[in-house]
Amino acid sequence: MLDTKVNKMRQIEFNTISSAFAGLTGIVADLHKAILNYALDNCHIRELKPNEEKEKSSTIDLILPNDAVKKSAEAIIKAFELYNNANACILFLIVPNERNVCDHYALVDAIQKVKPTIRFHFKTFEQLTNELFLDEKTFNIYLKSSHDEIAIVYYRAGYIPDHYINENDWLVREQIEQSRAIKCPTVRSQLAGSKIVQEYLTRENIIEKYINDPTLSANIRSTFASMFTFDDNQTREKNINFLRENPHAFVLKPNREGGGNNKYGDDILNLLNKENDQLNSYVAMEKILPPKCTSCLIKPNGKHVLHVECINEIGIYGTMVSNVDTKEEYVNEVAGYLVRTKTIDTNEGGVATGYSVLDCLNVSENADELSKIFENSFLDS
Repeated sequence: MLDTKVNKMRQIEFNTISSAFAGLTGIVADLHKAILNYALDNCHIRELKPNEEKEKSSTIDLILPNDAVKKSAEAIIKAFELYNNANACILFLIVPNERNVCDHYALVDAIQKVKPTIRFHFKTFEQLTNELFLDEKTFNIYLKSSHDEIAIVYYRAGYIPDHYINENDWLVREQIEQSRAIKCPTVRSQLAGSKIVQEYLTRENIIEKYINDPTLSANIRSTFASMFTFDDNQTREKNINFLRENPHAFVLKPNREGGGNNKYGDDILNLLNKENDQLNSYVAMEKILPPKCTSCLIKPNGKHVLHVECINEIGIYGTMVSNVDTKEEYVNEVAGYLVRTKTIDTNEGGVATGYSVLDCLNVSENADELSKIFENSFLDS
């Protein structure tokens, strides 16, 4: 997200599990192109000169294409091929009564367009309690009902404690982790996306331990917002007092995913006044002040919000297929983007929860940073 305080892009978070909407966000870019094309052809409110056809084409082309679902499918296909069993299947581990099925099946469709013989199963933790079998000799996992060997487990659940209803669900996760099936993500990768790890990476000389290129490490560090914790007795009181003096300049984030967990403004003060150890579970992050725009938010049931001040949250999809034991890297690339647009008075950003809507990128402001990021990744694809 662009922070207007310093005019730089800032990293908000790093998600490694259930990164949704790859199957839908590309459709939004195509939809906006179609609407803009229709408007420029048929809207007589805006004056168009006869020789503006070239300008019209350029305007539409500035809406960046988005191959997130295609690139995601390519990475999963590569992982499937590395598993080296054409008769195996891919398991989508989902939540009960899943609403975002269109996004799931868009990915399935993109995979089967390339590899139509790959089979898929969609199961919840509860269903896998009785269906999952781990062969303790080969460490293969199977579905008992179909006898299908599982090559890839793709998590669309398991990122919040509520997804694990009982110990049986945790046992299912443990069996999957012990197996030789390729996990998206492994438990290690999932934990790498936690807020406490994000805060740790902002500390002095930590990024530099892993990135040897000084210029690259400096560029990465330039995207970090200020962050601090409360679990160190030497800095705890100092950080609490600093936060008490600046409650509206920071966001308190717990190590939770799924939205609805952060605390802002007066809620931060209320938590500080309780003076208990609950604060140790939070990470304080500098609040980003993004630029505002005027937009129209199209929502279900006709609850549209027209001509309202909004902000945009930009996410970058990436795919990576690697072997942690041999340190081999097979896929590592930018895969697409996600834009979520919400009103300026909305703190949360979830699409499924109704706080925001899917949007797309339009790089009409000269050759700015965003256009440079995507120039080599998408425009030639």
